[in-house]
Amino acid sequence: LVGANLGTIVRARSAAAVTGRDAARPGGLLFSIGGTSREPGTGGLVGYNGGAVRASHASGRVAGGRSVGGLVGINFNDAPDIRDGSKPPATILASYATGSVAGTGSVGGLVGQNGHWRHTRFVPGAIRYSYATGRVSGAGNGLVGTDDGTVTSSYWDSSTSGDTTGTGARTTAQLQAPTGYSGIYGSWNVDVDGDGTNDDPWHFRTSTQYAVLKADLDDTAGATWQEFGRQLRAGPTLTAVTSSTTTPGLAQVTLTWTAVDVSHWSPAPGVTYAVTRGEGDSVETLAEDLTVLTHTDTAARTGAVFTYQVAAVADGGEPVRSAVVEVATPGNSPPRPVGTLPDRWLHVGDTASIEFGEAFEDPEGDALTYGAGSSATGVATVSVSGTRVSIAPAAAGTTTVTVSATDAGGSMISAAQTFTVTVMPASATDYDADDDGLIEIGTLARLDAVRYDLDGDGEPTVDGAAAYAAAFSTVGDRQACGGPAGCVGYELGADLDFDTNGNGEADAGDAYWNGGAGWEPLAPVFRSGFQAILEGNGHTIANLFIDRHSLLGLFGNTSPTSVIRHVGLIDVSVAGRSYVGSLVGWSEGSIVGCYATGTVAGTRSRVGGLVGRAEGSIAASYAGTTVQGFSMAGGLIGHSLATVTATYATGRVAGAGHVGGLVGRSEGSITASYATGPVSGDGNVGGLVGFSSNLSTVTGSYWDTTTSRQTTGAGGQGRTTAQLQSPTGYT
Repeated sequence: LVGANLGTIVRARSAAAVTGRDAARPGGLLFSIGGTSREPGTGGLVGYNGGAVRASHASGRVAGGRSVGGLVGINFNDAPDIRDGSKPPATILASYATGSVAGTGSVGGLVGQNGHWRHTRFVPGAIRYSYATGRVSGAGNGLVGTDDGTVTSSYWDSSTSGDTTGTGARTTAQLQAPTGYSGIYGSWNVDVDGDGTNDDPWHFRTSTQYAVLKADLDDTAGATWQEFGRQLRAGPTLTAVTSSTTTPGLAQVTLTWTAVDVSHWSPAPGVTYAVTRGEGDSVETLAEDLTVLTHTDTAARTGAVFTYQVAAVADGGEPVRSAVVEVATPGNSPPRPVGTLPDRWLHVGDTASIEFGEAFEDPEGDALTYGAGSSATGVATVSVSGTRVSIAPAAAGTTTVTVSATDAGGSMISAAQTFTVTVMPASATDYDADDDGLIEIGTLARLDAVRYDLDGDGEPTVDGAAAYAAAFSTVGDRQACGGPAGCVGYELGADLDFDTNGNGEADAGDAYWNGGAGWEPLAPVFRSGFQAILEGNGHTIANLFIDRHSLLGLFGNTSPTSVIRHVGLIDVSVAGRSYVGSLVGWSEGSIVGCYATGTVAGTRSRVGGLVGRAEGSIAASYAGTTVQGFSMAGGLIGHSLATVTATYATGRVAGAGHVGGLVGRSEGSITASYATGPVSGDGNVGGLVGFSSNLSTVTGSYWDTTTSRQTTGAGGQGRTTAQLQSPTGYT
């Protein structure tokens, strides 16, 4: 009905099927309202809602990529600056959706994405007194795919949606049993038109029907049952019977169901049925527009577990669904691939032996036999021993290696995986031109390639060898370091800028935009951190943009053996949830002589202008970033267990609790440091440190009581601006 809404939609309905594209895909469509770009959303009634949707519903099938909802795709309003209260949050009130919803992420029976953290501020979204009954497939929830807003007295049908967990889950019987404003519907008599009086918007029929919205479409001063959206009394009852077939690896599932009751209509509408089959998070439609009460699935794999559901559709809309029925098919199932085998990059004269035993699985646990082949034996030959494939490069070129697994003792069916082997010449060149043991980084591509060699020894991981070699293709095809210990890390040889299209801001035209998620941090997994040296040589990295989940910064995680020194980050924009910093999300190593400017924000905890959570040590570093978090927010460090020496922070810091101008929560030591930025929060707020444990020590460190607007703190001493500026030496 509406692509993007900043107004008010009341008493609207759509039965249309809607298909959208993936909002997270590079180059994915963006649209703009009031000069503000937005990710697209896909919804049965509204794609993006920044206004109000009240007393409305949708019944069509909805499919897309990310942010897909049965009623609304995305529900939040970031057009104005909502921090000054100039516009209320996007709201969905007294509404419902009954259609099936499918997508890849943030998939909800009612709403795909509710509320959002956008750059430096939280953008709320509200859902009140609403419900959903449709089948949901993909990463999400029966009601809301990703919820960063508020949800009040709203529910989803756990029997029909396939999602049985969560505080809003209710069975069909529980949703249909209240036949008035009582029980779970006790607060549902609400004001829809905004005149201050409750409008009694819901109609409750019998204990075998859902509540529906009232409407008087023909101006008779009374709503007839047909005007409620052709709701059926109760869904069909589905049964499934399995049997074997003569086709190897396939079983047969015969589905039958009861007809739905349409006796409460006059005249009765036409009713058809649709059958779906699910496996894991994937759901596919087997048949539509059926007028019979049976369907046979002849393509079900043997030895597998599927879920089936039938939906009754009245005149193209308002599907009412059976409960989801789980079926385990008989017989011996064939093996199937697990994950993917990564491509390899080798040199003439090298050999590789690759373990692939976990790349296949057999549902019955039958023993498998393996084989392998090369599409170009002149480039490389392969052989198999047990669950390992050996690769012997012969000449420069590319070949496709196929590895197969056969259930020789059961189904006699094979499964295969392929990967590419690129063979390079045997020549070697030196990437460490100055022989200091540090690999030169002069481009963003080479910085990005660091993720494939986190210990900095010049030997990338097997799955990253091709990307690593491509990044360094202009200087050779093999790593060689002249330092006494070989390669031990990296060094910047030039300033870098993530604004690759040069228009002055991070946007879809930049090389590392990644569909709006921005830079993927190096070492984004905790305990798998960067383990080497990064020497900045005084160079800067500008316009770093990240809008992801957690463990965010130029580096996600750095290990105790890491050293990052002498690098500056200019005009960063980093937003996420927890463990958010400009330089490192979670640092366990050493940081020396580094700084950052820009904005850093997180909706949860451990948010810092330079580092989200710090162990190890930080010295001679500073942050001029604006920081906003919820818990443990600090101008330099959100949560510190580190030794912090000779540091300072000058940016504004805001949060709920454990908020400090330099450190939000300190459990380490702070020496010879200060903070000057404005600090605000609800509890445990300090000009230098928000909260200090009994393990923390603060020595010779201060905050500016004039600029911070804080007269107290959990560590350090308050001084006026004049007092902090008047000593002009070590006195």
